[in-house]
Amino acid sequence: MTVAVLRHMGSLIGIDQLPVTSPGDNETVNWEFDKELAKQPATFFHPMITKHLELSVAYSVLCTRLLHDFSRPGVSKAELVEQLVAALMMAELLTPLYRDFLGEWHEVSRLQNEKKVFRDLLATQNYSFGASDDKAIVLSSWSGQRVRGATPNWNFPRLMFGRSRRLFTTLVPIIKDFELVRDYLIESKFGRKVAALDPYLGVVVSHASWLFFAPRLTVNSIVLLNFLVPSWWTATKDKRMGLWLGFLGQLQQRWFELGNDSLWMTSGLLNCFVLTGPLAPLGIYVTLSLFLFDVLWARLRARIEHNRLTGQQQIYDNMALDMGGEQTREWLELKSYREHFAQRVDFEDRRLFVTLVNTQMLMFGMCFAFPAFAATPLLPFLGALIVLTTTFVVNRHVQGLGQQRPVDRVIALSDKSGKSIYETGLTLFRPSEPTEPPKNTGLEEEVRKGMGKFISNEKGMSHSNSEPHFPVSQSPLASSDPTIRYDSPNSSFM
Repeated sequence: MTVAVLRHMGSLIGIDQLPVTSPGDNETVNWEFDKELAKQPATFFHPMITKHLELSVAYSVLCTRLLHDFSRPGVSKAELVEQLVAALMMAELLTPLYRDFLGEWHEVSRLQNEKKVFRDLLATQNYSFGASDDKAIVLSSWSGQRVRGATPNWNFPRLMFGRSRRLFTTLVPIIKDFELVRDYLIESKFGRKVAALDPYLGVVVSHASWLFFAPRLTVNSIVLLNFLVPSWWTATKDKRMGLWLGFLGQLQQRWFELGNDSLWMTSGLLNCFVLTGPLAPLGIYVTLSLFLFDVLWARLRARIEHNRLTGQQQIYDNMALDMGGEQTREWLELKSYREHFAQRVDFEDRRLFVTLVNTQMLMFGMCFAFPAFAATPLLPFLGALIVLTTTFVVNRHVQGLGQQRPVDRVIALSDKSGKSIYETGLTLFRPSEPTEPPKNTGLEEEVRKGMGKFISNEKGMSHSNSEPHFPVSQSPLASSDPTIRYDSPNSSFM
């Protein structure tokens, strides 16, 4: 896996080869990759800015594979060391990219913490590191990334409140003719209080429909303007090119949110301040247009993200064909990494599919809100019920799907005190000592001695002797796989 990933990374950034050096038993390797990166001019990173999403995904899948192999017995120490080296190289490459060109400080902070974990583990394997040049980053509690993260969390209660109110509003015309309901609910003291309060709730819901999108839209707009306004006319040619590429890189991340927030905020402002009085009936047509826009916008996003991921898959398939399908160590590494990548693509496709179903069901439910259907009170009620039910069910499904995301948080290799696991006695990198081989690992002795060929346990990846074929997995790795399980450690490091 390591060689294949580094070959792909080298092709993305314009480097023919990124070597992985493994020290001998009595040899120390001085880590120089970060120093070499520091010597590079800004133009060296320019081709990578618009490829940062591909590099980030490759790094994430590499971390997932690394965590998976740490928790699984039978993987050689040399292979894990190579994976750590590759992960550290990618983290050090991404750090200046996000720090100096994209300004993503949350990503920089995360990468710095992960680099420390990699360095601590490699230091036990005869790697020598100089003093780190990374500066401590203090993240504000009101940073833009946290605003972006909080927006989806608050969106669900906002939608449930507004759509529940609409459901009860459409229910009243249906049940008001029932004497029992009218006397004990609608005409009761409680019912009258609710009826008196409802206009004020309507105002709150209407203003929330545009105020809610203002913070994230403001943050994204400011970030993009920062790449265009400051020193644009006085900067050198290389500086202007870096700013423009940074703008494009940020736009790759934020275009969906910008389009969504700007149109929904505009719609909310129109419904609150323009489409009032005699123009109020036009508001429903504006809202329906926005739901149709959501369907098309979600389809565009799904197509772009799917094509980007499958494009990376195709690169690995072409690399396998170039190898001729031989059962070499590099071919097996590529196959293993490609299987993990396929699981990530499968997860992302399912996540995007849920979004498509959500937008289409909401559009279907909102069609019952056409004024032409108002003469039949049951139809608006059914539409409101479909919208509310879809909102609730999709949110629960998204939460469950999030639990199945392949884990890539390598901080799991470090305990809560910040010490690496080799310092706490839970290490996979202890000095070599004679130990009993693990029982019932599912590994055949003759395969364990092979060059990079192994048969995994029931949760691991298995390599076959067939020609290269990379089927897409139907389900991602179980959430328990890419974590450190101390009851079944990797025997190679004990």
